[in-house]
Amino acid sequence: MDVDVAHLAPLVELPRRRLFGFALECPTVSGPNLACSVDVVARWRADAGPRVLVDADPADLAPTTLDDLLARAKARGVRTDALIVRIPRFEPSMHLPAIEHLIEHGVQIAVRDVDLRGADLGILAGAPIDIMELPADLVAASDRDPAAAAALAARIEVGHRHDWLALAWHVERATQLEALVAIDCDLIAGPVAGRRLALAEADRAVARYLTDATV
Repeated sequence: MDVDVAHLAPLVELPRRRLFGFALECPTVSGPNLACSVDVVARWRADAGPRVLVDADPADLAPTTLDDLLARAKARGVRTDALIVRIPRFEPSMHLPAIEHLIEHGVQIAVRDVDLRGADLGILAGAPIDIMELPADLVAASDRDPAAAAALAARIEVGHRHDWLALAWHVERATQLEALVAIDCDLIAGPVAGRRLALAEADRAVARYLTDATV
């Protein structure tokens, strides 16, 4: 893993405004994303260590790849319950076996594109999802367009009925933060949540984020 190109972006919990974890930005040229996340989590083995969210490529979800990943995590003393794996979209026929395998080891699941319409919602209702990402265009307009805020509030309400946390990315303004708190958004990322950390500096910064992660 190239520590010069990997970064950690803080994920902050609302309304308490405390650190929930970090999103790992690890270019695929540096190695498989899930393997990269194991390398990062291995740096902080204490029980209070941060959660780390990482994007999964389709190849990462192959059974043999997951077995190798989990074996690698065990060998390095990694707490797999500190991992959050984000997939682009939940496709039951493709993803369910892999997700269930990860969940058995305490891994949390996030989904980037959650379609809450009709049949798709019926499929998702029983899905083992922990975190749903909110649409970026609605988040961007949340403090300026009442219709966008209302649409987000409706999505968050549906998500909460299924025990999903709602995650808003690219939160750049304090007024966005206020709007998201008002509609019960659970998690945010972006400049308002705190600056991105180069992995090389993260070791000395993580302790501060764990004890004083406010926005």
